[in-house]
Amino acid sequence: LCQEYVRQGKCVLIGSKVFMKDGSDIPRSAAGWNFKEKIDNFLALREGRDTPPHLVNTMFFGSEDSAEFQVEVHPSSYLVDQEIEDNADEEDKRALARAYAQVEELKNAIKRKKPARFDGVEIP
Repeated sequence: LCQEYVRQGKCVLIGSKVFMKDGSDIPRSAAGWNFKEKIDNFLALREGRDTPPHLVNTMFFGSEDSAEFQVEVHPSSYLVDQEIEDNADEEDKRALARAYAQVEELKNAIKRKKPARFDGVEIP
């Protein structure tokens, strides 16, 4: 039955799946209990209706004019305000210095830590 519908142009087989002839899914909203009834009912509703010309013109718009450009943009072009960037650099430097100080402080605290003994077992 499926091959018959494909020969009649009602649907197409893509892989092992059945689709409408335009490649779209079989409409779930179409009346019918199975794919055969859904396809028949959907095509019966659309029969005799042509797509309005203004919609066809809108769907298939094309232009012959085309051009390709390659533009190199320097990273400094992205800066909004140089003053903000300078302040950000100083803030970043201070934050980085604080982070290094915290790391050193933690290293020293780990070195100073003495192992504890519980019931003869040494725990570092």
